[in-house]
Amino acid sequence: LGGNGRSLLLYIAYHIKRNQDYINLHTERTWKAMGISRPTLIKAIGQLIDIGVVSKRKKQSEYWVNPQFIFNGNRIKFIEVVKSDCLEVVANQSLIEIPDL
Repeated sequence: LGGNGRSLLLYIAYHIKRNQDYINLHTERTWKAMGISRPTLIKAIGQLIDIGVVSKRKKQSEYWVNPQFIFNGNRIKFIEVVKSDCLEVVANQSLIEIPDL
């Protein structure tokens, strides 16, 4: 991991919101705050993706942050809430729709 990758890792650690597993790295705001160029930021993001610290999400400039590396909050409670929400969604869905005869 290069120097800029380490700097971005620290930036994420200081800026990730409480009990979230993603961060918005809006390019212009981030590279200006870090005092680096846009291409350097893109390379730093690539370094973190390569080692599994972050992963691109569907929304532009959003990255999932691997909680094994960085998590701001109570990770156990966060995982329990996510699991609970997922189970509730699955429990409320019908797998097969049976037509009225």
